[in-house]
Amino acid sequence: MRLDFTESEKARELNRIDLGLQGEFYAEYIEPDRRRVYGWWFPTEEGVKEFNELYDEDIDYEDRPFWASIDYVPIDYMAVRRERDLISDANTMAHHFLEFTWGTWVIYLEYEGEEGGLER
Repeated sequence: MRLDFTESEKARELNRIDLGLQGEFYAEYIEPDRRRVYGWWFPTEEGVKEFNELYDEDIDYEDRPFWASIDYVPIDYMAVRRERDLISDANTMAHHFLEFTWGTWVIYLEYEGEEGGLER
């Protein structure tokens, strides 16, 4: 299942994810059954430094934004239940999956022609 963010959702920045010290992420689409969001990552300088150290990468802050994905895990049972309800609702919009709290998340750089991007 793939849900694209509509132009209306983007205009109201309902596709924006605040990653704190890691920067901002502007989602283009979500695959809720995989718990994965795809879009543009605008990291902070600190976010680039941490990413490079953690993954032994050499991305440059000046090259941002980066096409990336975020894998997320809902924070608790209530969030998982809400997620299941959204998946089964034909009227669900992409931004609805960004409304519940994530317990954890991981950013992956995506490279053209590679399914799933970096495996970490």
